[in-house]
Amino acid sequence: RMEKILICVLGITCTHYALTSFSPIYRYKHHGLIKINRMLTTPSRSLISLSMAIDLSSGLQGVNARILMENAERLGRIERSLIGKKYPVKTLTPLPLNTAISKTLPSDNTTLLSKAVLLRDGCVSIKNVLSAETADKLLEFVNKEKEKSEIDVKNGQAIYDDRFGAVNNRRNRADMFLPFDEKIVENALCEAVNNLLPFLQSLDGMMESGSLHELSCIISDPGSPTQCVHCDTPFLPNVAPLYTFFIALQDVDDDMGHTTYLPKTHTKAAHDIFNAGIKQKEELIAITPPVASSLKKGDVAVFDSRVLHCGGANTSNGRRRVLFYFTFTAGDVEKNNPNPSRGTGSIRSVDRLKHTLKSLLKK
Repeated sequence: RMEKILICVLGITCTHYALTSFSPIYRYKHHGLIKINRMLTTPSRSLISLSMAIDLSSGLQGVNARILMENAERLGRIERSLIGKKYPVKTLTPLPLNTAISKTLPSDNTTLLSKAVLLRDGCVSIKNVLSAETADKLLEFVNKEKEKSEIDVKNGQAIYDDRFGAVNNRRNRADMFLPFDEKIVENALCEAVNNLLPFLQSLDGMMESGSLHELSCIISDPGSPTQCVHCDTPFLPNVAPLYTFFIALQDVDDDMGHTTYLPKTHTKAAHDIFNAGIKQKEELIAITPPVASSLKKGDVAVFDSRVLHCGGANTSNGRRRVLFYFTFTAGDVEKNNPNPSRGTGSIRSVDRLKHTLKSLLKK
């Protein structure tokens, strides 16, 4: 009987600990989203062992994480419904490589259609920057590397943050950093860079001080939800733009989730509206004419990392979408971090601040 009483007391005490470890749970009036504040530090209870407290704390953090994930996915669906509300979603049609990049004119007189579109809209697409053979080999490597990296992290042989990055609405979706010293990764990067060289040369300061800021891939498995509308970096004064290159390693069908962009939102004015409040943010999403990438194997979507965009849900029957990506900037990212809240970009620590555009061209 005394054992039952003790168990009852312990249960009540644990429940009290759980309830007092969190701020009150409440709902936003707007869209009915649940919000739970961060767990608060509380004094240890005399009837709870340290190990029990740790287990309980971990469980509560898990509940918090799950609710936050559900909120983010719900918000993604809401924002997805706003896209194209005023103007229909158009296709970001890839420009033929020879049209996008004129190789017949002297570089100092070359007018690049792709550069003009990128600077104006914040996004552009170009066809066939990576061969089918290279794309297939890299895709095979990525699939094997994801499984290996997950096992390494689980077994404590690798740190999660050195293999995977933060990604918007991560259920069945991963941002996996790629090792530069793997031959197929280096070959794919150098092949794409050489095909895009006139385009890269046209971007201010890129040949003089361009550096590799990110080297990674986005993996979206079936069941991955639509993302919330977001930018990869905020608009910051005196910080050079970052240009990200999303290259499809397979044809991306409609049900695999295209990336949707909101052109001309890579500006300070657009960011000011986006961050002003929920109403202003939703109006901006609803009235901006959207475009969606439609990538075939080897095609690239290039975008200013400040432009608003979101990845679509993968509703396919068993088809994984993999986008190989890299980011270049002519700015000094060590001195001026382009995104203080996210660290130093999606790249393995051994490759960080190590490779420049010039060094890649020598390989």
